[in-house]
Amino acid sequence: MSHLLKYLFLILGAALFQAGPLLGQAPSPATSFPLGETLEKIFEVTEGPCELESERQYSNFRLLLNYDAAESSGAKVVVFGDHVVNLPAGEGRRVELAYEHAIGRAARVRVWHEGKLIGEGKELRGSAPENESGGGAILANAKDSSEMFRFDRDFTVMVKFRTKGEGPLVAKAPAAGKWVKDGKMLFVRDGKLVYDVGWLDAVEGDRRVNDGKDHVAVLQMDGKTARMFVDGRMDAAKRELIRPDVRGHIFKIGAGASDFGGSWNGEISNVRWWKRALSLAEIKALSGGREDTVNTPDYNWKPGAELAPETEKRQLVEVNYGALTGYGTKVQLMAGSGFRLSEARIQPLEKADHAALVRSWDESSLARGRQIYSQLCVTCHGTLEKEGSLPTAMRFHEGQFRNGKDPYRMFQTLERGYGLMVPQPQYNTAQKYDIIHYLRETFLKGSNESQLSKLDEQYLALLPRGMTTVEERQGPKKAPQYVLQDYSNALLWTMQVEGGNIAQKGITVRVDKGPGGVTAGKAWMLYDHDTMRLAAAWTGEQFVDWR
Repeated sequence: MSHLLKYLFLILGAALFQAGPLLGQAPSPATSFPLGETLEKIFEVTEGPCELESERQYSNFRLLLNYDAAESSGAKVVVFGDHVVNLPAGEGRRVELAYEHAIGRAARVRVWHEGKLIGEGKELRGSAPENESGGGAILANAKDSSEMFRFDRDFTVMVKFRTKGEGPLVAKAPAAGKWVKDGKMLFVRDGKLVYDVGWLDAVEGDRRVNDGKDHVAVLQMDGKTARMFVDGRMDAAKRELIRPDVRGHIFKIGAGASDFGGSWNGEISNVRWWKRALSLAEIKALSGGREDTVNTPDYNWKPGAELAPETEKRQLVEVNYGALTGYGTKVQLMAGSGFRLSEARIQPLEKADHAALVRSWDESSLARGRQIYSQLCVTCHGTLEKEGSLPTAMRFHEGQFRNGKDPYRMFQTLERGYGLMVPQPQYNTAQKYDIIHYLRETFLKGSNESQLSKLDEQYLALLPRGMTTVEERQGPKKAPQYVLQDYSNALLWTMQVEGGNIAQKGITVRVDKGPGGVTAGKAWMLYDHDTMRLAAAWTGEQFVDWR
């Protein structure tokens, strides 16, 4: 017996020893880092004359410079080999340069002086990657694409073609890469003509055009209505099929996107473009061999008369810097006498502008944050009055943040998770900052001031800037799970019809046909199981108000 007790005590002691760390568990490793660590030194303190070059290539970054410069110093930054950004003279200058060169896009440069944006930025000639949709594709240059080939206003485009296959006729999209939001493409799919505006909608014709015969396709945009014609006859039309053109998208003939619209398999003999909506009589003339009788087009392409090319293409090298892969460039800084560089730092760009989101905090963002918090976060973290369901989850109005308390570190916590909290990829950057705004205003301000970090211009100026050529994709908006759930065609639940009509054991039956169960119906009857009465019958677009 004594041996048995001794054995049991040994087991119990081992168990208690192993349980010790669980009772006083060490903090989880940090998943966030201070804002200052997002910036790295690219050049040392230097006086002119100087010619500096970064040791490695960077892409999708911003360069922050603090310096003094005489007018005669001729200080400048060079990116993409030969693109020069002249630095203004003066004492205590603070200049920022953002360089973005996303995969499939042309490079773009923006410049700020003392925090003020100087112009809207511009794309660099020769920086668009070679087309990935086939060697026969024709691409316009950036200037013509942005000024002549506008899909976001009245226009008419005519395409003469012959095919037994499918693929893009004309498009305005990234020079290479995948299909994106607000791209535009006129193409042949399953033998029919289609005009698609990315992430908005599409219009599809009825006539078969992949019979190997010559056809004339015309796309006319008149106001907000897109109309397609095949051989002079209206094929399809759709209203509200218009979205603003995207800066940097390129007009193409015989090319579209690597993952949408297919590859062109056929012959295109003529493309004409008018910066107006042609009349029906003019459109009919285009298909009857009388296209030359229609007013002179703004653009008239035939094989051998190529679009104005970009400057000579350069070899583009993909570089991983920060979260967004792009084409790399070395950074050069050149200056003569009278120049003194006091600080030069570089920071990755992100998909959203963090400082702009914080500066935009208002009652609307507070309301959005409250809604998200009440749908998800409250379960574990609770409210001011009531604890949440997870004992280890911080009560924001009285606890201490273990993974950083300033907005950027809180953002990283939501982005990467921490401890038992999983990452929250279902929310985009703006939504995460809405949650942070709600936490600061509701739980920290006036209740837990020691955890309320200071937000000043010095802090905001260091928050990551966002890119303009890459847009953070919005997740599809879905109804709550209790609405999406298929409960079959009957549901047993307590139902209140009105103040004096409550079915405690209500059986709601869907009486119309269709998929999706009781919540997707349009007509219902409610039977009270206790009193054996018909409590209600109703029709409508909504099952119940879900309160």
